[in-house]
Amino acid sequence: MEAFDLDYFELEAEEEKLTLPSLEMLQNAVKPQAVVVKPVIPITEKRQNYRITAEDILYPAGAKHKIAANISAIRLLKELEKSGRSATDEECKILIQYCGWGGTPQVFDSGNEKFSKEYAELREVLTSEEYVSARASTLNSHYTPKFLIDFMWQIARKAGILKGDFGEFGAGVGHFIGMMPPEIDGKFTAIEIDNISGRIMKQLYPQEKIIISDIAKMLVKRDSLDLVIGNVPFDQVGPHDSDYVGYNLHNYCIGRALDALKPGGLAIVLTSASTMDSKSINARSNFASRAALLAAIRLPNTAFEEIGTEVVADILVFQKGAKSKEPFIDLQAIETPDDTGIMRVNEYFAKHPEQILGIPSNTGKMYGNTGSATVKPYENLLLTELLTLPEMDVQQIAQPEADLFGTIAEAVTEIELPRPMREYCLFLHEDKIWQCRNQKGILFTDKNGRDFSGNERRKILHFINFKETLNKLLELQLSPHATESGLLHYRNLLNQYYDFHVKNFGCLNNKIVHRNMQEDPDYLKLAATENIRKAVETSLDGIKTNHLIYEKGDIYTKRTQHPWKEPESAENIVQAGMISYAYRHEIDIEYIASMMKLGQEEAKVQLLASGEFFEDPVSRKIELKSTYLSGNVVKKLQIARELAPQNVPALEAVQPKPLRIEEIDFKLGSFWVPPEIIQNWLEKSFDVECKVSYSKAEDKWYVTADYATMYSVTEYRIADWNLFKLAENALNLKEPIVNRKEYDENGEEKLVVDQEATLTARQYQNELQDRFRNFVMDSNEISEQLENIYNTIFNSHVTREYELPAFDIYPGAVGIINGRKFILREHQKRAVSRCIEGNTLLAHCVGAGKTAIMVTAAAELKRLKLSSKTLIVVQNSTLQQFAEFAPKLYPNAKILVADKKDLVKEKRKRFMSRIAVVDWDMVIMAQSSFDMIKDDPDLVTRHYEEQICELRQILEECEDRPSIKEIERQIKQLEKMLEKLNDKKAEEDIIYFSDLGFTALFIDEAHNYKRNFFVTKMQRIRGLDRGASQRAFSLNLKIRHIMEKTGGRNIYFASGSIISNTLAELWTMVRYVSQETLDEFGISTFDRFASVFCGTETALELDSAGRFKMVQRFAKYCNVIELSKMFRTVADVILDEDLTEVERPPIKGGRPEQVNIIRSPIISRFMEYLCDLYEWFENSDKKRELSHIPLLIYGMSRKATIDPRLIDHRFPDDPNSKLNVCVNNLLTKYREYDSVKGTQIVFCDLYRNAVNKVELFNAWDEIKRKLIVGGIPANEIAVISDYNTDKQKSDLFEKVNSGEVRVVIGSTMRLGTGVNIQERLAVAHHIDCPFRPADMTQRDGRIVRQGNSIAEVEILRYGIEQTLDAGMYAILERKQKFINDAMKGRCARTIQEINDDAALDYASFSAAISGNSKLKRKVVIETRLKELEALERQFRRNIRIRMEQETTLQKQIPEMKLEIPELEKFIGQYPKLEMGSLPMYYGDQPIAGTMTEKSDKLNRIIQQAYFFASKDCSFLKQSGEYKMKDLRIGNLMFELTAYAKILYSNKFDPDNTFIHFRLKNLWLTRLPVKLTGEASDADKLFYTIRKTIADKPRELEKSRQELDAKIARLAKLKSTPPEKFSSAKEKSALSVELEQIIYDLNKTSEGMRQHYDSDNEPLLSDYFPQLGKVKALADSEILDGENDKEDEPERLSA
Repeated sequence: MEAFDLDYFELEAEEEKLTLPSLEMLQNAVKPQAVVVKPVIPITEKRQNYRITAEDILYPAGAKHKIAANISAIRLLKELEKSGRSATDEECKILIQYCGWGGTPQVFDSGNEKFSKEYAELREVLTSEEYVSARASTLNSHYTPKFLIDFMWQIARKAGILKGDFGEFGAGVGHFIGMMPPEIDGKFTAIEIDNISGRIMKQLYPQEKIIISDIAKMLVKRDSLDLVIGNVPFDQVGPHDSDYVGYNLHNYCIGRALDALKPGGLAIVLTSASTMDSKSINARSNFASRAALLAAIRLPNTAFEEIGTEVVADILVFQKGAKSKEPFIDLQAIETPDDTGIMRVNEYFAKHPEQILGIPSNTGKMYGNTGSATVKPYENLLLTELLTLPEMDVQQIAQPEADLFGTIAEAVTEIELPRPMREYCLFLHEDKIWQCRNQKGILFTDKNGRDFSGNERRKILHFINFKETLNKLLELQLSPHATESGLLHYRNLLNQYYDFHVKNFGCLNNKIVHRNMQEDPDYLKLAATENIRKAVETSLDGIKTNHLIYEKGDIYTKRTQHPWKEPESAENIVQAGMISYAYRHEIDIEYIASMMKLGQEEAKVQLLASGEFFEDPVSRKIELKSTYLSGNVVKKLQIARELAPQNVPALEAVQPKPLRIEEIDFKLGSFWVPPEIIQNWLEKSFDVECKVSYSKAEDKWYVTADYATMYSVTEYRIADWNLFKLAENALNLKEPIVNRKEYDENGEEKLVVDQEATLTARQYQNELQDRFRNFVMDSNEISEQLENIYNTIFNSHVTREYELPAFDIYPGAVGIINGRKFILREHQKRAVSRCIEGNTLLAHCVGAGKTAIMVTAAAELKRLKLSSKTLIVVQNSTLQQFAEFAPKLYPNAKILVADKKDLVKEKRKRFMSRIAVVDWDMVIMAQSSFDMIKDDPDLVTRHYEEQICELRQILEECEDRPSIKEIERQIKQLEKMLEKLNDKKAEEDIIYFSDLGFTALFIDEAHNYKRNFFVTKMQRIRGLDRGASQRAFSLNLKIRHIMEKTGGRNIYFASGSIISNTLAELWTMVRYVSQETLDEFGISTFDRFASVFCGTETALELDSAGRFKMVQRFAKYCNVIELSKMFRTVADVILDEDLTEVERPPIKGGRPEQVNIIRSPIISRFMEYLCDLYEWFENSDKKRELSHIPLLIYGMSRKATIDPRLIDHRFPDDPNSKLNVCVNNLLTKYREYDSVKGTQIVFCDLYRNAVNKVELFNAWDEIKRKLIVGGIPANEIAVISDYNTDKQKSDLFEKVNSGEVRVVIGSTMRLGTGVNIQERLAVAHHIDCPFRPADMTQRDGRIVRQGNSIAEVEILRYGIEQTLDAGMYAILERKQKFINDAMKGRCARTIQEINDDAALDYASFSAAISGNSKLKRKVVIETRLKELEALERQFRRNIRIRMEQETTLQKQIPEMKLEIPELEKFIGQYPKLEMGSLPMYYGDQPIAGTMTEKSDKLNRIIQQAYFFASKDCSFLKQSGEYKMKDLRIGNLMFELTAYAKILYSNKFDPDNTFIHFRLKNLWLTRLPVKLTGEASDADKLFYTIRKTIADKPRELEKSRQELDAKIARLAKLKSTPPEKFSSAKEKSALSVELEQIIYDLNKTSEGMRQHYDSDNEPLLSDYFPQLGKVKALADSEILDGENDKEDEPERLSA
């Protein structure tokens, strides 16, 4: 028998125990195990561990010395390994100086001459693999100061650690082992990932167990160590481990240390301060649940200054299993001792500030931002002097009980994996079922921790064999070496497994049956092999039952995939280049050369000669023609002319045609117009001197001029507005609002809008815009300058046409799905190519196949290594569709689908762990689940801190005082948000989005996230949604996280409604996906975007309370062609008209049918009631209290046309209502399409009449009732509100598709986006019209859709004549057309916005419901005439003010000329006032002495004067005054008056008790000269008087300037005669037209209509007596869809 040396067993160390083995144990001593037993071989005796001495150098100073020491250590290491000998003590002194490559990146720079020698040595001494590893480690450094290592060992000794099994995770070269005190006898297990460091450590400490490996891959035995000590490695990102998801590397190492410690064992670790101070409490909560914190010591930021690192670190001491007495989970705010603000620190340090060995301060520089938390060192105190051993309450912890032989029984629950496999895979090993977790085998048990048994065990075992067979078959299908017989064998085997499994355990898609297998990543793949088909069975008694039939998929009968490999040849060089790009996403010259059997240089020459490929002169990469000749071709041409002349002809051929100034829309406020041009215009047009500037950082314009200039300009002056203020206002895209002061009944001053002055200011600003444009157009030089600027910025891009790939079926995809050939269409392939290139907006219409595009793009990103894990976020209603389709298209892909059940609270952490630790190809989840994933509060904090830092930088550069105040306000607001975030109670056990490892993100139906806040100076623009939603803010953070990881790419949005209402939404959506594009076009802010592409209009309108208000709206969109180019730079636009390849049913008649219904008597009478009600409201003196009435009227006018019972349930059933006409059509169409089981859908958003939450009438239910009466079975009619769960809706939609349900009724929101019921949909009924074009698109997208078997479909739109219905559908169609045209760039350069406001005034409402075109024109004319009359009144007021100004100036100028010499004379007499030397008298009483004595005497006089003033005070009159004697100083006389105010207890109010003085020697009424002042005591009185005299020379200069300005202004007034009212002709023409319309109308019923004159509110019962008593609308409200929470938020309700 051969002898064995047990030291060679790779077994984990057991605790030393005296055991008495039994005979059976001896016989079973050597059993087959998963270890190799090695025979004894002769070995030399191992040398003793090296012990580090006080003289040893661990860290050489300076980069040169450090590099030299590292190279010496590596040379020595390799020499020792080669010779097989042990290192001597002297050699160990060389080895211990190896400290890694942290902080020395220069040694890896081949171009750095200073380190060229070291670079050459390094390349010589390291292998290629070692060199790459070393270069990647330049951010890491093995360094712990010797005094800290010694101190941590002292802590261990004080805690009672004298011997045992020790561990260090991240040991470097083992300095903690080398400095272990001699009195401590420990056996180390040290783990180090760096190969060089680990090998050096083995040379230094041969007696210890040294493991060179990643700790995440090491199975360290639990409960095996007495002590873990060391400086844990630091990194923001930790390994993927489902037990520690989201932990950074240092926290991960601490967690693993606690795993390895025995109960009662200690962890003494040096770690980053973020362990204790991170806002995320996940790690600390975990540690606290398993160990007590015995002590914590915070080191100052100079602890590691030897390596030039300013970092705060903590020494933490944990005892496993001990009862925690010191809480350390939460954070608390403390005041910093150096007054730098509030700092949030761990509650332990807040309670024990003495454990912070320095000064807490907010002066750190974390993340490159100043102002972050740090700990500064004490001055004149060394850290070694501050380190004192902490007091620790080490507890005695009971150990597990041993059996009679001293052996602790331990069930095996973890094993090494028998083979590589994916996380959460189930596998069989030694007759037990295991699950792969964290690359270890974990015993798979039920929820009670017991082994599975019986039928469940058999099911799992069969599942394991079944999936492995499937994997083998899929592998063979893709293998070029597989034989048909081999495929047939495994296909037959797969069939046998399926038959057996279904027979014994049920169908594969039954998730309840397979609940214990769903975590296995192969489950979804296996379930996808089973097809699900819907079938309807009819029983003998006619009862129909819907069944799902499960049957074998394609893979059971045929080959679904074929081997794909990169082609080895090509027909020509162009084809070879296209193949390279398709398969490798680059033009790989080596690969192309091999295909064409050419040399690489020749292949490159031929490629470039073909004209289909170009070499970029900057990157030197070969690019496709479509790539190089697109984008900013103007910039590329400039570069090519300098660096690549051969590319110039091709670039010149694609240059956009330069635009002329006549084609460019520009204005005051267009950011791209140089300030010098605007300044030139102002100075030349108005003969002034001024300064115009633009601050890009603030995105703000400034117009400044000196006082005299501003005063002298009389043009465009209104109230406190002048030329310069109006110009600056226009430049900043603001509309002027002129206020005036009024006083309320209490005498309080308030500001109100002066509507007439505001209209005039608006007209002035519009005139300035016209004058500026004319100025530019009249100057060829300026026009040419602006043309060049505009063309360079906006007209410089060519939209790229993306190529089709060189294959029909994408690598890894199947070509057959559900028995039919499946190949992406051309538009889908181009969209995938675009996604591969970079961030993309998929603006694809309904039915364009976005599902296949997103799944394919995600798979391609993975194949091309552009993304490691992709998240696809979809609508809740389409999750199942994605879940079924993705694994069928890519059966080999690792796909995870998350539904709502997976993210319930009790399952969330485990499921999120599965996402984090498994290398999924794609994860698919619903938007509701996505919104539940929280963002790391540290990342949120950093986001706020960076914004604050940016604002502070702007603040430093800003000189404008108003801007400074605004920026400071923004900073305070952000700081408040940051403080609010800090005050939030941290949540335990949270896995954040940043922990999940996603590197690509697809968002389907992305318009749901459009409420993304942005800053703008354009306030209250109708149609512009500036609201911010939490889900949009969170999405922003998630996008930012992915972009930071991927260099700004891999963000994809998809929606059929990218623009739901206004073109301005384009900017918001592009901002999400590609801020880089906005920056390139110079429109990074919304205001810059609006200044180029949006035109606004502003008018005064009456609100519902009768008050004038400014209403600003987008009136037009300018430069639309360039706007479209910008959008299509990132957007792939596919409209309905583009889907020529998609088979969709045509609409009968070519377009939707408008069902026009004549107004019934009930509707006509009701409209009369509404008109009278509106007129009563207009004449009411309580408009403020009744402001809800107009909205009620508008809502009721729409609801009444559907069915009057939506207004009052007591109305009779109107046979001519839209509801009844629709019901008749439904019945007709039901019978018409009965042979094909054609289905119908009814959209009605306004459907409920509810009062006080009691539903009185429901239009949906009424339609169903009438259909049943009409003969349609009840079970064939569905009202969507009866189906509330996802399962119920899914079942309903299947019944509609099968024809079992023939009519479905609901709203846009509930039956719109994501609802797939098109298979038999024959007719769509629109009872009412939605508000947004996107909503109508989604409605029609349910029926005009691929997969509809009806040959020709019908869309019916219902409207009642002479109501608001009349034009709503037409408005939506026109609006959708101009949106489509703008996105495609095929419209005019300027297009008008189509506004359809619901806020109609009385006249407009009356005209709208009349249907009379003349009455509508009358309203337009009357509105314009009112505006013109207001403008004319203001014009005449301005004329009068001008005349008054001229008269005043003619009087003021001579008086000022007379007063200036008097002031000059006074200044000559009194150049300054010497108080101390001049005689001073109070009346006749002299005040003599020093200034102090004079002050004391005068103060006594002042106090006496206050006393006399207070004599007049009483409870009713608290203030009084007293006329004092004159004060004479030299020859100057001052009149004095004392004012006093008494508070309680006869005390003076200091703010209202003072002396008022007036200089009597000078009497000037016209000059801006100060002759009075106030002071509370003698000292202040002397100071104020002295300053009053000293200011006179400055005031003289100001008076001269003002006189000059008044003379210039008078001259200008005389030289420019008053203009005539510019709109006089328009007013006259409109007045004549109005008289004619009134004459014509008086012949009709509209003209003879009686007006409502009563003061009482009209009641509905007055018009419909049959209704009985009704409440006044002023006291009641009618509710719409109160419980219909999914309905669109814009739906009007009253």
